[in-house]
Amino acid sequence: KNTYFGAFIPSLPLGTKPSKLINNNRSSIQTCRIKKINRLLNQSNVLSVTFMSNGLSNDFKGVISTTLLQELEKEQEKVKNPFESLSPLNKRIISILIVVSSALSGWVLTPSRSKWISLGVSFLAGSLSFLALKKFNTTNSFNVQEKLIKVFSSYSGDGNSENELSIIRKEFNISSNEMRTEIMKLYKKLLGFFLREANVNLEEIEELIKFRSFFNVSPQDIGECHYEFAQDLYKDYIVTMERKGSEESNTTVNKFFFLSDRLFALDTKKGYQYESSRLRKVFIFPQEIIEKTCKELSLNIYEKIIISFLEQKFFQNEKLLEIQKTLGVEKDEEERIHLNFYKNKIQEILKTEKIFSSEEKEIVSNIQSLLNISEKNSKQIFSDLTGPLFCSEVISVLEKISSTDEEGSYQSLANNLLDRKNSLLLPSEVLVEVFTQGVKKTGKDFVTQILNSLRFQKNGELVLQVEKLLNLSEKSKKIFDLIDSENQNKFSVAISETLGNLGEQFPPKDLNQLYKTYLETILMEQPSFEVTPEKEKKWNDLSKILSLSKKETSENYRLVTTPVFQKKIKESLLTGKLDQKQKDEIENLEISLKLEKNTCSIIKTSAYRECLEEIMENQKILKSEDLLKLNEIRIFLSLKWENVQSIHDITSEPIFKKSVLEAMGATGIIPSNYWEGLEKLRKRLLLTEQKAKEIFYQCVKEKLKIIFEKAVTDNKKRNTPQNSESKDSGDDPSVKQGAGTALGIEAGDSSGNQLFNLIDLYFRNKIFIENEQVFPENKMSVLKGLSGRSEILISSRSKLDFSYPVTLRGQFEEKTITEMYRQYLVDCFSAKLQSEKRRLFNNLDKLGPILGLSPIQINSIHSGVGVVIYQKYLSQALSKGFLDQSDNAFLSNIQATLSMDSGKCSEIVREGKRSVVNFRVEQIFASPNVNPDRVSEMRKLAIQFGIDLKEDLGVSQEQRSKMFRVEIDSGIEKGKITNESQELIQEIQTSFGLDDSVSKKILLDCITTRCEGHLVNAIASLRRKVDKEVINEMEKMLSFGNLLPIKIQSSIGSNSEKTQLLDLFQSYSSELNTSGKFKEKLELLKLMLDL
Repeated sequence: KNTYFGAFIPSLPLGTKPSKLINNNRSSIQTCRIKKINRLLNQSNVLSVTFMSNGLSNDFKGVISTTLLQELEKEQEKVKNPFESLSPLNKRIISILIVVSSALSGWVLTPSRSKWISLGVSFLAGSLSFLALKKFNTTNSFNVQEKLIKVFSSYSGDGNSENELSIIRKEFNISSNEMRTEIMKLYKKLLGFFLREANVNLEEIEELIKFRSFFNVSPQDIGECHYEFAQDLYKDYIVTMERKGSEESNTTVNKFFFLSDRLFALDTKKGYQYESSRLRKVFIFPQEIIEKTCKELSLNIYEKIIISFLEQKFFQNEKLLEIQKTLGVEKDEEERIHLNFYKNKIQEILKTEKIFSSEEKEIVSNIQSLLNISEKNSKQIFSDLTGPLFCSEVISVLEKISSTDEEGSYQSLANNLLDRKNSLLLPSEVLVEVFTQGVKKTGKDFVTQILNSLRFQKNGELVLQVEKLLNLSEKSKKIFDLIDSENQNKFSVAISETLGNLGEQFPPKDLNQLYKTYLETILMEQPSFEVTPEKEKKWNDLSKILSLSKKETSENYRLVTTPVFQKKIKESLLTGKLDQKQKDEIENLEISLKLEKNTCSIIKTSAYRECLEEIMENQKILKSEDLLKLNEIRIFLSLKWENVQSIHDITSEPIFKKSVLEAMGATGIIPSNYWEGLEKLRKRLLLTEQKAKEIFYQCVKEKLKIIFEKAVTDNKKRNTPQNSESKDSGDDPSVKQGAGTALGIEAGDSSGNQLFNLIDLYFRNKIFIENEQVFPENKMSVLKGLSGRSEILISSRSKLDFSYPVTLRGQFEEKTITEMYRQYLVDCFSAKLQSEKRRLFNNLDKLGPILGLSPIQINSIHSGVGVVIYQKYLSQALSKGFLDQSDNAFLSNIQATLSMDSGKCSEIVREGKRSVVNFRVEQIFASPNVNPDRVSEMRKLAIQFGIDLKEDLGVSQEQRSKMFRVEIDSGIEKGKITNESQELIQEIQTSFGLDDSVSKKILLDCITTRCEGHLVNAIASLRRKVDKEVINEMEKMLSFGNLLPIKIQSSIGSNSEKTQLLDLFQSYSSELNTSGKFKEKLELLKLMLDL
């Protein structure tokens, strides 16, 4: 019993299962097979030429058939049942006799005398014996398989086995299904036989394919057979893994998958996928690993076959294609392997022979034909392998011709190169490319040698090597023309591009130094310091070879020629003879060196500057003689005055600036008598007016910075608290409660205001620039005495404007400048004396531009300060409940002075009014009882200020209703609201913004409540017998009832009490009839008491 768990020690059945077929490796039968197979195969275990040309060898077939027959014979000997050894005919005869004997025995031995019973028993006995014999195999399986082996061994590769199988079926009297079963048994034996050897051979695949073709086995049968085989093989694989290790088992399994893969490949794509997946599921192997293993085995066999083909010199491409198809080698892999073999063979020949002889050329051609190498790939391989060898020959030839100018040797050198090209089988298509590479490497070597000479300062060798480099292009073109004149133009273009990119392989710094050194050396050659066309061509060619840009070339040329030109000018100036001869020499040198006009001008200007600095080194101010000498030098150097003006400006600037600062003194204001002296100094120093003005502006800016820094310091000291008096950090820093000004703004020390000094310095030095703008005006007037006629008078109006060339913009933080201007503006309003205030306001429009503030910034500051002033003044003016004419005039003055927006000012005023009314509302509801007088005052103030309690202040309806009721109640009680005068109700309703429905409800509720209250008080007084209080309460009740007559539904008081109230009221008729309306009051009282 097999056990596949726990200790996992299975017992394997013997017989025809793969375990026996695979593990019987050391049997004598296999030993015989291996010896015979090894005689047929070479050391690489691949096919021999006999097989490759004629198919599977007869010896190999004989080994297979002999081995299978011997194994079959041994299996037959192990069977002890003699019945199994009989022929099928004898087995059938014996079976018939047994059935007949059983039927007769049943007839004879039946105890009954009835014939029908005896007949039934006889039939039953014969049937049972027939069924029992059916379980025995009457077919001799060993004989059938032996016959099949012999038939298959005689198969030559043509036709199939239909006739032979038909004969075997008749001979052994077996059905087609039984024949199919025997064929599958034989296929499994053949498959197991191949798996005994670890190595995979092509003939095994071919044998299985031929077996499938010969016996016409369907793909489904092949798949099923391999699947059953795999199940048994898996059991054996597990056991071997446990007992012997994994290497041998893995090899066998891999070979099985490979053979299966090749057989399945003959099926359709879906069939292949189905059968392959079934095998993988048995072993639980991933698809990727199986595919990789099969691919590696196919490629390994294919490579060995190609090696055998090459060793045996067997060059049949058709046979190789057939093998490739059989092994399933993909097209790209095939091409890769073929190219590698082809390349390796060429490398092997080059390594041993260095050239290709006629015999080797033929071999290479045959290999190319065998491996189906395209002409394009073949040329590419030869180009890659023989190109470097030919390139070395080219380099050697170029080095030879670079050292000599004799052209007689060119032909022989060209012939040698041509012979070498042909012997290396170098394609003509790549000749230009290979030759160009040789030129490039030679040029690179030349440049390397030149840079070495440069490092060791061997200028002589450097020039010779540069000459070689420059001649390389022409000499290489001559050699190439002798080899391949047809492609000369193509080669010329390639050479130009190659040598033009040569410098990219070296550091740019070294190349520039090389170029400058060569320029210096070649310029010294005769004619010295003269640029001839030959010299110019050489350094231009060198520039292209070194890959120098136009800018680099021009700069290097300038660096080399500039010192030469500078030296000549200095020598001429040092002689002191500034005559025409010296001038002509300088001009001729300038023309000879082909210097640019701008470069020459810079050099001459630099020489002039040096002369000026030398003169001014001893004395700061130029004398008349110095001015004459400088003018002479300028004319000698052909310089215009504008060329040297900037030099004078830069050189003389420190002197003039020092003089301006001395003239300004501590105050920064230049006295009027100093201006003439500064103008004379400017002319002596040859400064332009514009430059002098710039220097003056710089000095002014420095003085302005000093004054402004003092102003900032003073402002910080002023804002520093002098005592420990507490201050609300949320208040504006410029506002101080209880100050001595009307607005409550803190007053600064304007008499010592440094910002005023800033403005004073600016205007007393007349730094500003006046700009007068003229505006035309047209005025129409009626002509006197001429009715309907008029004349137009054209006049003009001018406006003086100032521009400020010097400002403090960018000298200080914008925040600091803004705060200082704001403080100055505050000082303008806080000045106590009118004279001080006028002086500060008169300079206000000048301070902002001097500080560098833009109009937008100025307006922003004005608006901010104006808001503070507005708010402070309004808080004082509105405290009395209204704004009079003087208040409006003052506010308008502030608006005009600070250019404040009228809309914003109006909003500030309105916001102040809203605040006052809102404060009154808060006061009303701050106490527990609402005072009707305060409500009335607040309402009248809101009407006066035009403030809507609902829209502007957002007072809730509950609060507005409460104030409405309080004021209505008070008005009725005081007699302000009567039946005749109800206009006040409408006014109060409108002021509090209540709807009619809400107002009526409040009014009714108010009258009802007050009437009921007075009635209760009257009854109470009646009970106490205080008649006067009773009359007083009823008078008040009637005042409310007169406004809106109602029946009081109160349950307080009985009818008798109400009647007593009425009688009492009538008894006082004489006192209550003062207005003559007693009867009306009496009727109203009856109505209200419901009597």
